Amino acid sequence: MKKLFIALLAMASFTAANAQQKGSWLTYGDITFATSKDKIGSSSAISNTNTTFGINPGVGYQFSHHSTIGVQGGFNIDRNVSSFNLGIINLELETRTTSWGAGAFYRYTQPMGNIFFLYTQVNAGFMSSKLTTPDTTGTTVGDFETKMNGFGATVFPGIGVNVCKGFALNFATGGIAFSTTWGDQPKAFNPHNTSFGLTFGRQINIGVSRNIGCGHKKHGHMEPGMEMRKHKKEKDDEGDDE
Repeated sequence: MKKLFIALLAMASFTAANAQQKGSWLTYGDITFATSKDKIGSSSAISNTNTTFGINPGVGYQFSHHSTIGVQGGFNIDRNVSSFNLGIINLELETRTTSWGAGAFYRYTQPMGNIFFLYTQVNAGFMSSKLTTPDTTGTTVGDFETKMNGFGATVFPGIGVNVCKGFALNFATGGIAFSTTWGDQPKAFNPHNTSFGLTFGRQINIGVSRNIGCGHKKHGHMEPGMEMRKHKKEKDDEGDDE
């Protein structure tokens, strides 16, 4: 079996790079795209193609130099197409999973000098998904739909690299995930799933981040009496004009 796998993962977030500052805002997000194709047999008469797209934004308030609390969400589409080209049989079956979620997050950041910083983030919230599968029996009109709702939480560490004022690169390599979901079917047939997993080292996420409102306005230095001297100069200029 010959397999071709192409994955492109881009995470774009916007937050401060030089140092997390109290009273600033953290906004971030990630965009994920991946596609893969499996072919069975030398003639490639049977193939399976999977495509995934997702986006996960978030925004939070940094109430200290280390801690940020905010809201986060996500939307994801996973599409799987199985093709059968067997002469008299030409069939294409599509399965699609659409999922979304929303909740809160907490991030703790620890600077490691002027260039590097470490962070740990906790996400928790509500999640919902819909699985659409083709009807191959001919007994229903349209496709089958299965809806799931539940709650989930993830914890993951990361490391950041300051690249220029206001911007940084963020790297994460997995974490700990827990979720519990249930379906919308009658009680006797209703699915209920609970999962717990460790993904350390199984994936690499790369992001760009920036803090909004981390800069402080500079005020000019004023010596005692400068305001009085300025006022006197303005009066003298008015006298010269008369």
